[in-house]
Amino acid sequence: MNPCGRGPGCWGATSPVSVRSTTSPEVTGRQPWPKAKRAEKIVQVVLAAVLAGVLGLGMALKASPTGSGTHTVLGLPPCGTLMITGRPCPTCGATTSFVLAAHGQFYEALANQPLGFMAFVAAVGGLSLVVGMLITGKSGRPLLTRQRVTILVVIFWVAALASWFYKLAPL
Repeated sequence: MNPCGRGPGCWGATSPVSVRSTTSPEVTGRQPWPKAKRAEKIVQVVLAAVLAGVLGLGMALKASPTGSGTHTVLGLPPCGTLMITGRPCPTCGATTSFVLAAHGQFYEALANQPLGFMAFVAAVGGLSLVVGMLITGKSGRPLLTRQRVTILVVIFWVAALASWFYKLAPL
């Protein structure tokens, strides 16, 4: 009888053969994705709770009809740059855009302040990633390379400057 146990007509090898997986570290040259240790799982849970809380807060707030100033509902002071110079700071309107995006008004959020919309997208993506890591038990440490963090910081600052120029441009 064949190793598959179904007689001479079954598919498969006719004798036991050692087969090496093509996804093993020896074949691919890659190390297996590490599992998260207990301390990292705690950090993942806290991060997921913070991101979910920020997204929930965005859904609970009402966007300011002026395009900025939504943050004052949270007890934060109005923008000092806007009050003194009459011109917006790089983040003016970011909270309002985040709230608009949380309410599904993506075009309005992007048009109001691109940086706030990007923050919303980053929060949703980050929450999805962290929940995925929690479900699979995988570590997020391999994702945090110096090069990736540097790229993200540069992208943030370029986006902040571009958003500021966008806000300063005459309508």
